[in-house]
Amino acid sequence: MHSVFSPYRVCPLGAHIDHQWGIVTGFALDKGVTLSFSLRSDSIIVLDSINFPGHVCFDLRGFPDKEGNWGDYARAAAFSLLRKGYSLEKGFSGVIEGTIPIGGLSSSAAVILCYILNSPKLYS
Repeated sequence: MHSVFSPYRVCPLGAHIDHQWGIVTGFALDKGVTLSFSLRSDSIIVLDSINFPGHVCFDLRGFPDKEGNWGDYARAAAFSLLRKGYSLEKGFSGVIEGTIPIGGLSSSAAVILCYILNSPKLYS
């Protein structure tokens, strides 16, 4: 079993000015998102969430567009890596969990970073 952690961050000024070349006064917390996973021998991603209902499953060789659920963050991370030229060949089975309720702490960014931080294990 492997795991990756991505902290929530606070940006008191809001508006995500850090990627707009503005002044950054944000900081990371010791709370965040953890993805625990096991690698698979195929290209299937299987995910469950401690915080949200439902089960997510898709194939890296032809996954669907957005489905309007929390699994879209995993699909977006995989799509972005594939678009950047990474060859994602191995899937994983995992469970993702956030340590505090969503909203206002860049939780979606922390979730996507967990998936991307996991990616070297998928294509190495």
